[in-house]
Amino acid sequence: MSPTARAKQAIEAQLAAVKAGDNDALLAMFAPDAEILAAHARVVKPSLDLVSRIAMLNPHASLVSATLKDLTAGGTDGAVWLDAEVEVVLSSSEEGGAGGKVTHPMRIVELLDGSTGKIVTGSFAQPAPAAQLGATHGELPNPTAEGPLSKLLTAPVDLANALASDPNVFVLGTELAERATGPDAARKLLGHWNKLKLTIEEQDKVHEVHTAAWGFAMANVNLVKGSGDPYRMTGLVIGVPTTGGAGWSVVAIVYDAI
Repeated sequence: MSPTARAKQAIEAQLAAVKAGDNDALLAMFAPDAEILAAHARVVKPSLDLVSRIAMLNPHASLVSATLKDLTAGGTDGAVWLDAEVEVVLSSSEEGGAGGKVTHPMRIVELLDGSTGKIVTGSFAQPAPAAQLGATHGELPNPTAEGPLSKLLTAPVDLANALASDPNVFVLGTELAERATGPDAARKLLGHWNKLKLTIEEQDKVHEVHTAAWGFAMANVNLVKGSGDPYRMTGLVIGVPTTGGAGWSVVAIVYDAI
């Protein structure tokens, strides 16, 4: 099965669980030690209501539909990475207000282990501009030492140089229009960010994981402009080993507003 077929199968299964409101079935698709970004870093465990996160549910809204609108996916024998652009339609009725349907985009980025098919990390967010905030959500669960991948999160030039040649690499910014697929388009988008002052929120630390087939790193990233509070984001970078295993080729990167 091709990486695109595997990715589509995985996303369709997740959306089916979301539509059914079956959070247990959805969480079962993740590796036991999976850590994801959904507004902030979270460990995938039974108490995590990921269905509500993906469907963007609230006490006054119910899910009408969740439809896959576009999919980018690539892979190796050991890994599959994907960007799924999903349209979520809710039936909303605020207390004392009129009901109606509301449509939201939901962006899902995931890394699947090639041997198990389980999701090992991911990002689930509604594209939106980053905001100036006085604080993040705090330290990441299971922090690790900063490694070669996490260092790339604040270095657009180095990211561009580390991009794999795979036609399905992608770079995603916080906003819906900030989406580039393929090495050339990805480097062009990263080039727009060369002069941005990006820093990792050091007190929150990072979470970086390497295996023989794939690696990823996540962190809270600050965009510093002037003397006010920084613009707060989460960042996730996914890589596969270079030929010979001496380094990492980046296949996906996503920044989401906190």
